[in-house]
Amino acid sequence: MRVSLLLVSGIRQWVRELVIGEGLCPFAKEAALTVVDGTTASSAVSFVVAESRKLATRKQKATTLVALEDMPLAAFVDLWKACEDGVAGDCEILAFHPSRRDRKGPETSQYAMRAPYPVIQLLRRRDLDEARATRGQTPRQRRDAMVSLLKANEDTLDDIGLPALEAMYRRWRSKSGS
Repeated sequence: MRVSLLLVSGIRQWVRELVIGEGLCPFAKEAALTVVDGTTASSAVSFVVAESRKLATRKQKATTLVALEDMPLAAFVDLWKACEDGVAGDCEILAFHPSRRDRKGPETSQYAMRAPYPVIQLLRRRDLDEARATRGQTPRQRRDAMVSLLKANEDTLDDIGLPALEAMYRRWRSKSGS
């Protein structure tokens, strides 16, 4: 599997324009982007697990985005679950896929867990804990703050609107990227 420049460009544009540009993730500004250039699912899982161990020991860059070549959603879900089993204990994992659907609500809310290409996001647990701690002193306050953040993201995506989101994703996957 050869990682394409189109994939790398599309992921960078997605992060810059939507994730950072619209404030969807407080960690995205410091994200490291790496790509899997493996030929099998097991090599991709090994790569993600190794990246989680690197992230756990790195002082900077609270998150790593691992971009993968296009694959069907079912294969991606299998890979994601295998990664969850092997990821370093002090890392959390999020998964984004162009076809992912797992939220109720308007179609725009589906884009909260989509990327133009499959992406595994690794987050250092201590950074998440610090972010959660600043949002409230009690577990209920922290939970309410996280729900509020998710709702704000859904509202942002709804404000952008489905036609604009679909156009962005087509552009990020196109050869021109413009």
